[in-house]
Amino acid sequence: MINPRELYDGLMAGTKNPADVEISELFELADRIAIVDGNFTAKQQIFEWIHQRPRLTNDDCFRVGVFVFDLKRRQGDAEDAYDNLLGIEVEMPLRSVLARAEWLQAVGQCLLVLRRFNEAVDAQRKIVEEMDDSISVRRQLYYLETFIALKQHARQFDDELNDYFAIYRQLLAKTTELGEAERARALSGLAFLEGQYHVAQLDWRKAASSFDEEFGLGPADRQKAVGSLMYLYVRLCQLAREFWVSPRVAFLQQHLGDLQPTDIQILQKEYDTVVQAFGINPPETKQ
Repeated sequence: MINPRELYDGLMAGTKNPADVEISELFELADRIAIVDGNFTAKQQIFEWIHQRPRLTNDDCFRVGVFVFDLKRRQGDAEDAYDNLLGIEVEMPLRSVLARAEWLQAVGQCLLVLRRFNEAVDAQRKIVEEMDDSISVRRQLYYLETFIALKQHARQFDDELNDYFAIYRQLLAKTTELGEAERARALSGLAFLEGQYHVAQLDWRKAASSFDEEFGLGPADRQKAVGSLMYLYVRLCQLAREFWVSPRVAFLQQHLGDLQPTDIQILQKEYDTVVQAFGINPPETKQ
């Protein structure tokens, strides 16, 4: 596969035809560009190209269906998305470990937004227990990251959480499959998880340090916006001086619109605290 950015730019510029790209390659491009670059709009476009292809396999159709319903969750309709995801499992047989993982991931994220935290953890646990070498290391790390985050949301600070932190670090340390940008994305995700862990322990200094590290590594504005939100929140909790936080206030004001509705729903307390404390004006709702 050529450079993902070059391939996507060529497809958007019309110098490459989506119909000439293997469907498996389009799925891989969508996955990479969403996880590493944080470009969900690009992922939507790629899935539209996939959906337009004739003779999709049952597995391909299932994965497209999961994406469509997960998009409803991202747009703020988690309950309807959840019902549709349950329906598609009955209507369309699961064909691969990856397809099942994508379905479980979407189900778990709906349950997270619906604040059914323990059920979300259970769904994500099935992924990390069942995933095999057919799933890329990039996505294995993403699934592990999500599992750790869900356990933190569920307040499950137990031995299992510590074990999966160790599994994540070990996989990241030993893999040779990741490019520079992919490794930076994985490290930034780890830094964010560590920051959330320190927040739960009320260790504001370590939490701020972790979110600061995450900001420096994060390749995507949405990711940096989430990190900035949490950095400002812990600085408020630490009663920080203004010169520590003013650059992040400016960044968050500029990029608050990069947050998705589900980001705000999940971090509602932190969002409200930071926006009100620093007088940040929320942008108009994106259509």
